[in-house]
Amino acid sequence: MKAINSYKGKFLGMKVDQIVENDVRRLLAKVGEFGAERMKTRTEPHDWKGRLSDSITWVTKYESGGMGGAAEKEDMLSPPNDSHAVDIGTGCPYGVFRERGAGPHKNKLGSEEFIANMKEWCLDKLGLDADGAPEEQYAFWRIIGKIRQGQDAVPFAFPSIGEIYKFAEAEAKVFNFARHI
Repeated sequence: MKAINSYKGKFLGMKVDQIVENDVRRLLAKVGEFGAERMKTRTEPHDWKGRLSDSITWVTKYESGGMGGAAEKEDMLSPPNDSHAVDIGTGCPYGVFRERGAGPHKNKLGSEEFIANMKEWCLDKLGLDADGAPEEQYAFWRIIGKIRQGQDAVPFAFPSIGEIYKFAEAEAKVFNFARHI
């Protein structure tokens, strides 16, 4: 066994702490990828243009992944300061409303953008022209009125937490960090 001990502390020219750090980074990336995918499976059925689903990403201090084409730059998460952490979620401005719900709308902040998006959605999904015939306009404003009363949550992050923890625990066993000690 003396031959094994002569290599202790080195592997392919890397020291043990470098090997462990690379394993930690790979583990965090795998957990991040899994978590982002789990969350996306919960948003995609309700995500009209795909921005929320495409904005769900994972990020570590050194790398990130998961962002899709409909996401916007502002949707990216900021990296954590801890090199042994992975953040999974979205920076999409309306992600919080999907996760927690929205109470009654009491001010006009963002109203123009909301109305424009709703007009486009109604035309695309319902064939309803909000600027068309009076009965279509009436139907559109009834939909808007209902939404402004508040919306229930359709969470995507919270229900994924248990699955992400289980996956991370299983993957940590696969990496078997004890082999480097």
